[in-house]
Amino acid sequence: MSHNGSDNEEAPLRGATSTVATAPKEEDHDPEKDPELVKNGGKFESKKAILQVTWRFPVEMDPLNILALIYGYLPFIVPTVFFVNLVVTRRFMPLYGLLVSGVVTCLNELILKPIFKQPRPSGSANRKFNEKTQKWEMKEGMPSGHVLNATTMLVWCVLEVALRGPGFDGQPVITWELILLIVFTTAPVPWARIHNKDHSLAQCIAGGSLGICAGIAAYFIRVTFFPLDAGSEICIKGLCLVTGKPWDDFLPATAAKVGTAAAAVAITGPSKAKGKHPAEVAAKEEGKHKKLRGEKK
Repeated sequence: MSHNGSDNEEAPLRGATSTVATAPKEEDHDPEKDPELVKNGGKFESKKAILQVTWRFPVEMDPLNILALIYGYLPFIVPTVFFVNLVVTRRFMPLYGLLVSGVVTCLNELILKPIFKQPRPSGSANRKFNEKTQKWEMKEGMPSGHVLNATTMLVWCVLEVALRGPGFDGQPVITWELILLIVFTTAPVPWARIHNKDHSLAQCIAGGSLGICAGIAAYFIRVTFFPLDAGSEICIKGLCLVTGKPWDDFLPATAAKVGTAAAAVAITGPSKAKGKHPAEVAAKEEGKHKKLRGEKK
């Protein structure tokens, strides 16, 4: 009897020991202990995150690796192109693109990621040191901001071209070229983030799903509140931006209207043209010139 009693007493102890032994070990994300580094048995001398894109040195010259690194920066390159285009052409469209990109970025970084608090894959170099726990942690990655931004731009731009663009009937070549350019520029971003281990598949799917919704919303907001008739303007506190689309310069029917708008702004200045259609301003100026010529005769 005493023997059975001792067995019964030891049974809970063995169960407790087993529970402790099988408890999952917390992963150490200290960058110095990264398994991809040479000193820890890996093949890279160093590893660093540059604008949230993980670089492993020496850089592997594998074409897919280089392509993934390049596409990792597309969400930064596209807004930069918008900004340069805005400064050079003074068009409304690139300004709207910048605003859309900024809104989805702020929404993701300031609201969504802090809510989900899901870490990035351990293979990423995007880490942070937690002052409270005194431990290294992976930065939040749910949803992927790169994928959210890229998908938003993809959906919005494709809708603009397909529904309000040059036209599949009138200009099918230009229309398809623009759509293929947009898809080629933005669609591979999810693959690049997964390939580079900066995001998980789930994080990219979440970013892409939200990006589809944001892109559709951006299109309908633009169409509803900011109609872009070729040759007209949108003026805000003396700042006048030419409306129309980026492809208007390549279409003979709209290039003349855009040229007239630019000429009107150059002749009258933004303050005088404010609130008037540039074509009307140009017509009035032409009327003045004709009247002067008639008086001279």
